[in-house]
Amino acid sequence: MKMKFILILKPVRVVTFVFVLISLLACCMDMKHEMKTDNTGHGAGVVWIKFDKFSPGSITVPVNTTVTWTNRDWWPHTVTSDAGLFESEKIKSGKSFKFKFSVRGTYKYHCTIHDMMVGNVIVQ
Repeated sequence: MKMKFILILKPVRVVTFVFVLISLLACCMDMKHEMKTDNTGHGAGVVWIKFDKFSPGSITVPVNTTVTWTNRDWWPHTVTSDAGLFESEKIKSGKSFKFKFSVRGTYKYHCTIHDMMVGNVIVQ
């Protein structure tokens, strides 16, 4: 009985090791790509959600600009106004949320899933 358990356990270890190795390599390749990309110059009104951060964390746009947040992480996030002005559903990887800012002011927002994620939009 003990020998059968050991024989079953070895393939599980190999599969787990291969999965972890592939995950680490994929993550490193993604990080290498990000190092070559300027995460603050995505274009007017564009915010990336990457590595559990809004990038850029603060964005300044003219009145009547639609800001687009795109999730570039592998897990979901939200974009939620601190003042209740806008609230996204969970944004899955590769998906986006848009909101048009038509009044001047500073709009603070956060991710309801990850409290440490905060940002703001300055509308001039």
